[in-house]
Amino acid sequence: MKSLPVLVKLEKLFPGSATVVLPRMKPVLYSQGDVMLSPWICAREVTFITEGTCACVHNVEDAKTIREYRAGEWFGEVRDSCKPLKH
Repeated sequence: MKSLPVLVKLEKLFPGSATVVLPRMKPVLYSQGDVMLSPWICAREVTFITEGTCACVHNVEDAKTIREYRAGEWFGEVRDSCKPLKH
């Protein structure tokens, strides 16, 4: 939990929350060039960066970095409802 400062803050605000959150977490390994999210996918998880970096790009073709996330940072959010895109 020390490598995830946001969880330490959450535990201070809501004692006992770590016992709910930590068992539901699972490690996922990504490699350079992997697409983690896209505008066509409704994310239902939060991603914590524990080592390395993760670039947020507008589209894969031009790979222009909008923001770079580093170890200790996080992105994404849990949503109760996601509406499918209308074509």
